[in-house]
Amino acid sequence: HLTDLLDYQERIHESIGKGRKKVSIGIHDRSELKFPIIYEGLDRGKISFTTYDGVTGSAAEILQNHPRGIEFGKLIQSDSLVPIILDDAGSVLSMPPVVNGSSTKVVNDTSKFLVDLTGTDARSVRSAAWILANYFSSIGYIIEIPQMKCESKDMFSNWWSNAKVKLSSSTVMNVLGVPVKPADAVEYLQKMGLLANTTKYPLEVQVPGYRNDIMGEVDLIEDLAKSMRYSS
Repeated sequence: HLTDLLDYQERIHESIGKGRKKVSIGIHDRSELKFPIIYEGLDRGKISFTTYDGVTGSAAEILQNHPRGIEFGKLIQSDSLVPIILDDAGSVLSMPPVVNGSSTKVVNDTSKFLVDLTGTDARSVRSAAWILANYFSSIGYIIEIPQMKCESKDMFSNWWSNAKVKLSSSTVMNVLGVPVKPADAVEYLQKMGLLANTTKYPLEVQVPGYRNDIMGEVDLIEDLAKSMRYSS
């Protein structure tokens, strides 16, 4: 599955991540990690590590000389600090969104993974987390969500809950031009993977975290219209 996983990672980088501008993903072999994992900004001239493909140097040197550093280093806005993920023993897992370290390099027989997700847009990071969790679950892995401590302590509390979006009969009528009975709307939305808690308007629709494209009523109605066309 390793090749498929890494291909999937890059597709997320390009789509949701917008070329790693919004989301960056690091996939690691967690078997030798010493917890807790720390994410902090360090002096780019003082922190050194070896990249996943064997290039050793300071973060500044890697940014200047490594192909990934040349391509993605411009995404790091600080001139002095670089974001570094390291374990409790000081092993560098990653310098996101640029390059992974060698200490947690995944290989074909890696059986325990740790996935780090960093980014500049919380909604996109959350969506990528949902998609990757679903991917690993679909191939038989057990998903564990680590405890995280940060300045925004409540930031992750509802990440794995469905968002709720209300859908009114008036908006459905205004957008589609035809009335849709609430029971029919519930059935159509269910075919699109969306569950509604009520059978009368306004419907309260549960939106899974991986549906990054649904931000309001009009997006729900777009799914409703698609389902109606498929069912006709």
